[in-house]
Amino acid sequence: MVKAAWKFAKQEHGAASVEAVIWFPIYILVIGVVFDSTMLMVGQTEMWSVASDSSRMVALGRMDEDAAKVWVEETVGTERGFTATITTNGDVVTTQIIRPFRAVPSLGIITSNSAELIAEAHYRLEPTS
Repeated sequence: MVKAAWKFAKQEHGAASVEAVIWFPIYILVIGVVFDSTMLMVGQTEMWSVASDSSRMVALGRMDEDAAKVWVEETVGTERGFTATITTNGDVVTTQIIRPFRAVPSLGIITSNSAELIAEAHYRLEPTS
C-alpha cells in the first residue's frame, strides 16, 4: 500500500495543469490592472483634450464661459461629483475639469471612492482688433 502511494506521489502527469491553476488568477489580475490603468489614462486624456478645446474656444472668442461650460458638461458628462470651471483672469482663460475616479468605466480592480481625475488647461486671450 505504501509502495502504491509513493508511486502515485512520484507521477508527474498533470503537473503543468496544477501550475496553470495556481498562476491563472495572477495573470487575470495583471490583465485587469493593465486594462483599468489604460481606461484611466484614456479618461484623463479625454478630459485634457476637452479642457484644452474649451479654453481655446473662449480665448479665441468663439464661445463665452457659460457656453463653454455647457459644452464641457455635454462632452465629458455630468456624473455625480463632476465639476467644470472656466474662468478668465486678466488675459488667461483657465478650464478645470474634475471627474470622480469611480466615474471612469473600468473593471473595478483599481478603485477609490475619494480619488479624482483632474485636467486643467490655460490659454492666453487672443488680442482683439
